[in-house]
Amino acid sequence: MKVLLITRERMTLSVNTVIDRLGELCDLTVIRFSGEQVKKIRKSLKEIDHSGYDCVVLNLPFRRWHNKPRLIKRFSKLAVYEFDTNRNFLKGDKFQNKYAKFCKKLNHIKLICSGFYNTSRFNQLGVDASFVSKGYNNKLLTNLNVTRDIELGFIGRIDDDLYIERKALLKEIQSEFDLKLLRTETETEYLNTLNKIKIFVSADIGYNEYMAKNFEAMGCGCMLLCKEQGHGEEEALGLVDMHNVALYSDAEDAKEKIRTLLQDSALVETIAKNGQKLAETTLSFEKKAEEIFQVLKDKYS
Repeated sequence: MKVLLITRERMTLSVNTVIDRLGELCDLTVIRFSGEQVKKIRKSLKEIDHSGYDCVVLNLPFRRWHNKPRLIKRFSKLAVYEFDTNRNFLKGDKFQNKYAKFCKKLNHIKLICSGFYNTSRFNQLGVDASFVSKGYNNKLLTNLNVTRDIELGFIGRIDDDLYIERKALLKEIQSEFDLKLLRTETETEYLNTLNKIKIFVSADIGYNEYMAKNFEAMGCGCMLLCKEQGHGEEEALGLVDMHNVALYSDAEDAKEKIRTLLQDSALVETIAKNGQKLAETTLSFEKKAEEIFQVLKDKYS
């Protein structure tokens, strides 16, 4: 199967491990746009010869091409691999309803969506969508088996309008417990800091799916305490409360779970080990590449 993947040279979340594994599964050609080429996307895409390929996979910012249907229509066998498709369902978001509208207008796009529930909603709207969850870079992030001296920790942004609810929830937990709210600058620092945390406190609110941060923490051996998304999301990912993660419904529920966990270090260790096993088995970028290949194979081969 011959596949053409169009992506970027620089990405906030590198998917090079996905690309490398995909290249082992099919005859893959990768075109990486520079920042300038992404800005001039009309010219950049017009210059691409996509003849002879079974399909084209687009991994470029939706904001750059969502208003260019004629340009995108020239790729007759097109799959879109995007981590932000959940924005279609976020009330008040700049791209609310725009993913679905665009895909229905062209009616030939296979949308690869990172949320199980959001995928089902796209399908109900008449969009051809398949579920492949976010994952983690297993080539970079791993359990270093070092001493974990941070009991409760979170790594990531909270001082942004996008994260008002995240910040409120984490601050509410912090009001009772010694929860460290941390930021890191480099991949190495991120790896090392995750490996210092015993219980990673996640607070994904409003997305109806799990962000990559959860799986990165699990892959590094943290015990994950996370906000339950519902709508079948946990079942689709294999997340089981108090077995490989600890799920909570609101701040009070999170606090109750933390009280239980802090009194039982053996339980924390068991959940963390089960979570790491799940991450390594089903949530690595290599596994995600295999799932993407299956989607492409089912659709275009």
